[in-house]
Amino acid sequence: MEKQAQLFTRGQIQQLAGIPSADLNYLAREGAIVPTEGGTGKGQHRRFSEVEVMISAILYELKANGGVNIGRLREIGADLRAAAAYFRALDCSFEAIFEALSCRLNGDDRPSTDSEVSKALKAIQHKDPHEVQELVGTASHLLTPGGIGEPAFLIKTPEGRWSFQSNTRLATVGSCTFLAVDTGQLHQRIWGLAEPRK
Repeated sequence: MEKQAQLFTRGQIQQLAGIPSADLNYLAREGAIVPTEGGTGKGQHRRFSEVEVMISAILYELKANGGVNIGRLREIGADLRAAAAYFRALDCSFEAIFEALSCRLNGDDRPSTDSEVSKALKAIQHKDPHEVQELVGTASHLLTPGGIGEPAFLIKTPEGRWSFQSNTRLATVGSCTFLAVDTGQLHQRIWGLAEPRK
């Protein structure tokens, strides 16, 4: 039986992420963050996943420090949520997927002796490896702390999706819209972690 994911109230998100109540209510009311459970009417007790907690923190940072408008915040939230769902649907670890991607990108689709990597190779065998890399890389910024003090950049890709790119990949992107976000620092602040959540 799969472990049930922890869900968080708006009050817990406010405490964890340091988001003022009015800003969090605004993000929820405008559909930039989406409850995992609960109604949309007044007086309904909504609960949010850990992914929504991170998305809330990222969107608040972009709104408070970058002046990003609600339309773009909604778009970014939807794309980050989709990347996390894409990763979870693969049902493999980040390490196994990135190892499988390395094999695919180097033209080596032979079965791996590592069963987790073999499972990942099978999960991505009919998918565009560049799309997998983009979506799973974005999910990794939401779900693991990464380097604190080393901002990643939210970039609108030519396909029209917002995804995270590291400093080193910016040169390959060309002309685009990008926003800096220190997801490592957000993980540290919210979860008190310097290591990935288990």
